[in-house]
Amino acid sequence: MDSQSCIKDFRANFRPRLYQLKLCPALSDDYHLVSEVLNPLIHFISHHIIFANIKDWLVPIFTTQDLEHAEASGKGSIDIMRNICEHAKRMMLPEFVQFGEAIVEENSHVAEKLMERVDELLATSKVSADESVQNGAFSLQPRTNSSSKFSSVESANHFNSYGSASAGHSSTFADHRTSGRSGSGFQDSFSPLALCSNHTTKRNYTIQSSSCTNSTHAGCTALPSGQELSRIVRHSGQHPSEVYDMSTTTRGLALIINNEDFENFSKRSGSSLDVTNLYNMFHYIGFKVTIQRNKTAEEMKTLLRQFSQHKLLGTVSALALVILTHGGSNDCLFGTDGTFSRCGPVSGTFITKMDIIHMFKGSICRSMEGKPKLFIVQACRGEEENSAQCYQTAAKRAGLPTKHNVRLRSDAPSVTPTSVVNPSTTSSASSTYQHRHDSPGSIKSADTADMCFVYSSSYGYKAYRTRSAGSPFVQVFSSTVRRLAYEKEFRDIVQEIQRYFNTEPLPNNMMTLPDFSLQLMRPWYLNPPKWANSA
Repeated sequence: MDSQSCIKDFRANFRPRLYQLKLCPALSDDYHLVSEVLNPLIHFISHHIIFANIKDWLVPIFTTQDLEHAEASGKGSIDIMRNICEHAKRMMLPEFVQFGEAIVEENSHVAEKLMERVDELLATSKVSADESVQNGAFSLQPRTNSSSKFSSVESANHFNSYGSASAGHSSTFADHRTSGRSGSGFQDSFSPLALCSNHTTKRNYTIQSSSCTNSTHAGCTALPSGQELSRIVRHSGQHPSEVYDMSTTTRGLALIINNEDFENFSKRSGSSLDVTNLYNMFHYIGFKVTIQRNKTAEEMKTLLRQFSQHKLLGTVSALALVILTHGGSNDCLFGTDGTFSRCGPVSGTFITKMDIIHMFKGSICRSMEGKPKLFIVQACRGEEENSAQCYQTAAKRAGLPTKHNVRLRSDAPSVTPTSVVNPSTTSSASSTYQHRHDSPGSIKSADTADMCFVYSSSYGYKAYRTRSAGSPFVQVFSSTVRRLAYEKEFRDIVQEIQRYFNTEPLPNNMMTLPDFSLQLMRPWYLNPPKWANSA
């Protein structure tokens, strides 16, 4: 078979055979499957691929920091490719498919080796193409009435959606033994991992697990010993009882709300890439994730109320909420129905930080009382901009696009012609739409205990995003958490991110400085699962 035919055959068969292999119970976890495929081939790949020849193919797949780390740690192409392979072992399956397709460009001999390895594993696992989930793996179940605008949903073993679905739909984040109950509204979820893929199908899928343990809840039992907590505080010298407990098997639940398409504002192109990066980060640190797309302000409030009262919060150690949307002054976060009048944003088309605080404070969200609650916001917080000098050299060094090939977009709600007034009125009109709960002293300080807000920009300033790479903040945040989660306390991780942005300009001569508000009562070590450290 000639080189072109070999690569064509690889593109046609690599993905379906990997998912066929995933039906094997021992390989149903993405990490173990990727490791089994890649481990025996790392030496071959690192000696037969020149990093410089495929670097451009890797840029869309790896974060800037991962590539920088791989290059900085290697003394030559062989070392760099070995580091790249080690990073690839942390990938979810759809990402790994992209990685495989990238490294076989003009390397048909590598394509042959990868396919040989997959076929070898298929032969030894004896998984047939039509083998059902009775083997203890997962099933892909088409959703015939999905309202999602995305054309495909890739399956992922650790992807879960909140609540119970109606008959014929999967129920995840819920006890699988009671999956037949009717819905609570968390049904419009999807896996983001296919969003960067060039080989998508035209069907939506959701995941249903057939496995069940004897624990109170499958996947959420506590670890049998105190070794985990002793390990995570080894650098701090603190007693395990002095830090937040992060020992449940499922470390936490995470909800990501991604508003990309708006009725009156510009589209937030590139935001789906942020979803992918965040999903992978949460999976890496042991969280189960659901993603909700394009929600109105009222729908956002409904989701937050349901999330804050979800029964499984009592079985996990932490909670995370991510909102990716257009924003404005006074920390207003717009729904897809966000609207301006001549007096400013229209009431009922946005939510505020205070809405979030009131829904997740200890007296309301009882299951999370005394547990860390993380809130991540990628949205503008005003109209101010921060310029920088000599950004071109720094942008190239950081691997970010330069002004010659990218348009830097803000998450301020650029209003379409159907809207009433230009968004520049946001700041001047802010006093007219301040939420009624925003007055000083309207809540007790204890209500914000154990909460941690992380913003993509400082108060009053714009947040930025690119069509081709998503938000620089999300890129750096997700890669830094994955790099430091096993060693540093969360406050130190956030400060590391701030230090990075304090010296690294963005494209178009702009700078941004993430902001955070920590009301943590004790040190918070994320304590990723053991497999993450061995990745």
